[in-house]
Amino acid sequence: MSFQWIFDNAESISISKRAVVAQSITRGNRVRTNKLGGQTWRFDVKLPDGMRWSTWRPYIEGSEALDRFTVDTISLNQSGYSYINRYQGDASPGNIQVTYNNDIAPTTLTLSSVSSINYDQYVFKQGDWLQLGNDGHVYSVISDVLRGNSVVSNISIPVNRPVIEAANASVVYTLKVGQDVTFDVICVEFPTWNIFQRDQISWSGNFVFYEVV
Repeated sequence: MSFQWIFDNAESISISKRAVVAQSITRGNRVRTNKLGGQTWRFDVKLPDGMRWSTWRPYIEGSEALDRFTVDTISLNQSGYSYINRYQGDASPGNIQVTYNNDIAPTTLTLSSVSSINYDQYVFKQGDWLQLGNDGHVYSVISDVLRGNSVVSNISIPVNRPVIEAANASVVYTLKVGQDVTFDVICVEFPTWNIFQRDQISWSGNFVFYEVV
């Protein structure tokens, strides 16, 4: 059993990947801030009240077996979710390859190859999701990446956080993008369910999942 059914049947999903930041304000109203890292993906998922216990009982049982200590793989690949994370670029997604070989630029990937697209088309657009290989980590693109007239290896892809994978010039990653990406997550908050008015379920709060890094 998987947590996937929770995402597939969500009433609402909140996604956060912001950094952990410490801030202080002096008596003179000067703001001092320090980025502490983090930037892991967090998903707050609300299931609708009124789901039928008789239908969802085995799913709940399976999720409770996973509880808050088992890592599971999930995706947001429902057709109805395409507006959230569909790939916005113009390339053939399965033909985009990148390398990461520069620790000096930890938030930058380098294009290695891409399907034939015109100079005025985009490899990525701001907000696209990409994953390094089949089981790598997921990143979001923070600005548009135009194909342009540059040599492919000169095209940089800026991402939202430092790349977790080790820098290695000999490793070429074929990307998964958009709805094809997957996340390894662990549930950190598991709401209590309640049966009411015969065969209906209500929930005490949201499921909260964190990416495992």
